[in-house]
Amino acid sequence: LDEVKKFKAHTDWILAMAVHPSLPLLLSGSSDSSVIKLWDWEKDWTCIRTFKGHKNGVDALMFNPQDDSPGDIITFASASHDCTAKASIY
Repeated sequence: LDEVKKFKAHTDWILAMAVHPSLPLLLSGSSDSSVIKLWDWEKDWTCIRTFKGHKNGVDALMFNPQDDSPGDIITFASASHDCTAKASIY
């Protein structure tokens, strides 16, 4: 297994990550906050958006695999220690 990129994404443990099945996108969530970050590796791993809405750390993330074309609406699900699950749109 070769390391592709290493960078500081959050200030505490990363509890969840999701790689989009066909677009250059990665979601990350951690125990440091309720923030979910969306990264684009074709833009040198730039955080292109942050999502707020949970009250505790995010421990599960999943992209909708049906959203597979650039320019499409991207949807994903998240779950948190605050006992909530959310569906979000980018």
